[in-house]
Amino acid sequence: MSEDLRARLRRAEDELRSQVDAQARLAFLAAISLELDSSHEVDETFLRVSRMMVPAVADACLVYLRDDGGPRLVAAAHLDVAQERALRAHVPGCPTLVERVDEVLRSGTPIESGVECVCADGLPARYADGVLVPLRARGRVFGGLWLARDRLGADSRMLDVGFVDDLGRRVALAVDNALLHRQRRDNVIALQRRLLPPTLPRTPQFEFAAAYEVADVSLDVGGDFYDVVRQPGGAFALVVGDVCGRGASAAGLNGLSRHTLRLLLEEGWSPADALARLNRSIRDEGNLAQFCTVLVVSLTPVDGGATGTVTSAGHPLPYRIEAGGTVTECGRNGQLLGVFPQLRTEDVPIRLGVGDTLFLYTDGVTEARGPAGLFEDRLAAELAAAPGSSAAETVERVRAAVTAYRRSAADDVAILAARLRAPDAEGMLTRDEGVGARGE
Repeated sequence: MSEDLRARLRRAEDELRSQVDAQARLAFLAAISLELDSSHEVDETFLRVSRMMVPAVADACLVYLRDDGGPRLVAAAHLDVAQERALRAHVPGCPTLVERVDEVLRSGTPIESGVECVCADGLPARYADGVLVPLRARGRVFGGLWLARDRLGADSRMLDVGFVDDLGRRVALAVDNALLHRQRRDNVIALQRRLLPPTLPRTPQFEFAAAYEVADVSLDVGGDFYDVVRQPGGAFALVVGDVCGRGASAAGLNGLSRHTLRLLLEEGWSPADALARLNRSIRDEGNLAQFCTVLVVSLTPVDGGATGTVTSAGHPLPYRIEAGGTVTECGRNGQLLGVFPQLRTEDVPIRLGVGDTLFLYTDGVTEARGPAGLFEDRLAAELAAAPGSSAAETVERVRAAVTAYRRSAADDVAILAARLRAPDAEGMLTRDEGVGARGE
């Protein structure tokens, strides 16, 4: 074979190899973009990034975030499990690598950076082939991505600076989206808590407890709310409501409903009259698409128990859990609030014995969907499972059961429970005191 023919064959092989490499890189970029698009949690995104880079691109992958104190290692992966543990333990203190990362965070410019891990007991003495690129989003560098190989003779064609920089841009977008998702979710939770009472009353007669969980899939304020209102004559009104929709409009109706009912019930209005007045207030807002459901239970301690009424404006009815474990649904449904000019509801009498618990909830509990269908079919059995439980124990047991059962959280969950104490229970409680909204 002539030298000219050999040279032409080598050029053809190099061109074919270059085309294959380009296609492989494009395929990997598309795959990582698709994979990271489905990740909204920050820690999960970091884990996915490190796992996808090893071994497809590199033997080792480190992800850093910028902190006030300098670069902070947030994810590490290596082909060898033992060396991955060593990376996590020793690399954060490696002065050479930290210096290189800090340089990239300051300049925003990728660098080829093999590094000697002089401080890393058990790590390879040197990562000969390495690329360090910035993670940049919305005009700011917030982190760095370091990829390297430590195997002699290993294929390092994927560790091209331009290609890794392109990877870094895609990773940065996914991480930034996850960070924004977490920030917005934290803001939603904080706002939601402002729409709920910070404490529940603590009295010698009743034990109150509540729980609230924001839907995981939502980034808007929900409309669920609860409250316990002191009424004249020693009575207490338990309130649970659910506003249609999410976001600013739902939050506004949430605040209007809870505070209107609190004011009226504190003034001694009956639940039916208070709900009728709230219905007019909602309709006066002029938004016919806004409506909500509300349940009000008014309880007054009497000798040997408590008496009161259950009034539902389209809301799921409460359960009474007797001290012996019998569970029964109480009350009758009325009309939704904000739909009809004249609201029709009914005050249905109720009586609690000592040790009985009243359980109120929103449809995020009953409509939680799992492998066997809706949680609605399991709720009564869950309530009957531990007779004699405190209000706080009942609330926490149901909350945990719903969380474990559902495959995804499509709606917020609000739970409120009241248990009638024995006459001599908590005898030292001679005055009302505050208790956290999750109970005692």
